[in-house]
Amino acid sequence: MHGRQWIIFAMFLVTPVFLLSQGLDRDLKLVKPMMNGEDVVKVQTQLLQLGFIDVGTADGWFGPKTQKSVKNFQKFLGYEQSGIVDKEIWNALFAPDADLLQLEKDVRAANQLTLEKYSKTTRDLSVHSTEGGGLTEYSDKEGAKYIQIGIYGETGKVEYGVYPIEDRYLVVEADYSYPVPFDVEHAKVAYSVYYYRGKTTNEVKNGKLNVTTYDSVGVLKMISGASAP
Repeated sequence: MHGRQWIIFAMFLVTPVFLLSQGLDRDLKLVKPMMNGEDVVKVQTQLLQLGFIDVGTADGWFGPKTQKSVKNFQKFLGYEQSGIVDKEIWNALFAPDADLLQLEKDVRAANQLTLEKYSKTTRDLSVHSTEGGGLTEYSDKEGAKYIQIGIYGETGKVEYGVYPIEDRYLVVEADYSYPVPFDVEHAKVAYSVYYYRGKTTNEVKNGKLNVTTYDSVGVLKMISGASAP
């Protein structure tokens, strides 16, 4: 094989590997000046396909909307909400485990619920806390679509989002802790995600499904009076 043929053959072997590795050689995040490139386009396109339309358009610029969308994706899959696409988040976006395929479809559906315009009905839950609480039900003519619950205290608060998807529930719990009583501004927040399927409840942690005995859905149904799917 002549020299030129060897070069062409080598390019044939290397090019696919290079294409697959594109976007994995740097962390994508919000900086000044904003990051730009095909890797950003791929992330934005995938986020849009997964239903995170708050990213806007796949213009290749990693701006505030893209950061917000990445954080939302991280929240639903139990990651720390850094807003940064590193290799782990990239793999979660493009190469999910088989167990996560159905979850990602339900994440898309749950996220879509939050983007729709529904009528809101709010009722007081102060009986559950000295500092108050409330339940907001989002519904249309067909009935309730999802609910959000807040239980407040002087040292923190807990907020829940409950998203029924057919015969399943996706539950996002946000636990806020205050450094001093009522210091909402400096609260630290920890998110937990629970995926309820039939009689099994999974905690979603860093993109992994782990069976748990935590009965978050049962607690929320008791508080809200919502019926099981």
